[in-house]
Formats: sequence, C-alpha cells, structure tokens
Amino acid sequence: NFITRSQWKGSMARVASFVKQERQRYGKNLILLDNGDMLQGQPTAYYYNFIHTSGTHLSASIFNYLKYDAANIGNHDVETGHEVYDRLISQCDCPFVGANTIEKASGKPYLKPYIILERDGVKVAVFGLITPAIPAWLAENLWSGLYFEDMVKSASQWIPYIKENEKPDLIIGLFHAGQDISKSVEGFAENASLEVARRVPGFDIVLFGHDHMLEYKIIQNSAHQNVVLANSAANAVAASNIEITFTLRDGK
Repeated sequence: NFITRSQWKGSMARVASFVKQERQRYGKNLILLDNGDMLQGQPTAYYYNFIHTSGTHLSASIFNYLKYDAANIGNHDVETGHEVYDRLISQCDCPFVGANTIEKASGKPYLKPYIILERDGVKVAVFGLITPAIPAWLAENLWSGLYFEDMVKSASQWIPYIKENEKPDLIIGLFHAGQDISKSVEGFAENASLEVARRVPGFDIVLFGHDHMLEYKIIQNSAHQNVVLANSAANAVAASNIEITFTLRDGK
C-alpha cells in the first residue's frame, strides 16, 4: 500500500499469479473479467490519471498484460473525468461493457451493452451495468453528455434481445453495483444487482461489486432458475473463480 507504506493483502501481482495458474489449467477456455474502479485508490493510479498523461495508462498496461476479455467501469473511474476514462478505454485491448450508460445525443449506450465470446463451441454473452447513482455523487462535468439508466429497466430491455438475436449458451452479468436494493441515494437505486438477477430471467452468472463485500451465493430468479452470484470485494484481495461445465448432447 503506497499510501500507508506498508504491506497489503491485495495486489494485481497476486492476481496475475493466480490467472497464470488458472490459464495453465483451462487454456483458451478461461474468461477474465474486471468489474471497475481501477482508476482510483493509490498514488500510482492518480499519477497516470493526471500527471503522466502522454503515454499508456498503467491500468491499461495491466489489462493488456493479463489479457482481460472484457471490463466494466465503476463510479470511481467516472470520478476521474471523461479525458481519463475515455483514454483508458481507448488504450485497452479488451472491450468495456455498460448497457445503462447512455449517450444523451444519440440515446444509445456509450459503451458496448454486451459482447459475445466463443469458447470451444460455447457461446457466452457478457452484459454490463453500472450503478445509476453516479449523479448523486459526481459533478456533471465528469460525465457530461451521458445519463445512467435504471439497472432493472436496462436489463429487461437487453436480455430478451440478446437471447433472441445471439442465442448464447451462457449469459454473464458484469455489474458495478452492490446487492442491497434498499439503499437509495437521492432517489437512485444504488445497489440493484440482486434485483436484476431475480427479476430478469436469463442470467446464469452475475458478478457484482461496488459495495466491497466478499460474497458467493446461488439464488432463484422469477422463472425459478438458479443464478450464481459472486462479488470479489475490493483492492484485489480476492478473485471470483467460477467453473462452468457443459455437456455435449446431440452435437450441441
């Protein structure tokens, strides 16, 4: 920890060691995702945010070195302002997903709403959302030209579209929001991840965050289907690790 100048439990170096180990087991079938808030918290991030701005951002270098498949942005990324997070997004090899971050001028998502990955014949959709409470915390100049749609509303629009048009074998939700829907900030439902998982059928896995709570559980959605939920907390202390097994039946 460069703030306290003391050893810390979490680090991206430890994550890198773990990812390397898992890649030896799963090879190209491993999917690596990040759930946001990479641009805040340590002097190294601030230095690349606002001082060393001409080259590749350190966070982008980390994403590219670890070969992330997709990432989300968090409220603390938006906190740095357009110039910084737009630069991060442009410098990363992986796409950023966020269906409910909407461009005012076009009415369309500012980021990709979802991506499709194919692994060994299996089609995987990764769908992103961010907490819509950003206007309650951050000045508008930091997110100018954007607005943040309710998470349940956004998922209710997109998941039927993805199921019908992409026909994925697996749908993963990547949500930068916590699980306590009762926590409201200036009228915004800050933490709607579990609400989305319950009310919008289609998700097999929901990876959530923002509230810094280490969590793993299985719930049933409104269609009585199981949804696996995992939250890897914060500061790279933990990584959510989910193994998915498919059975080949009649060539499918």
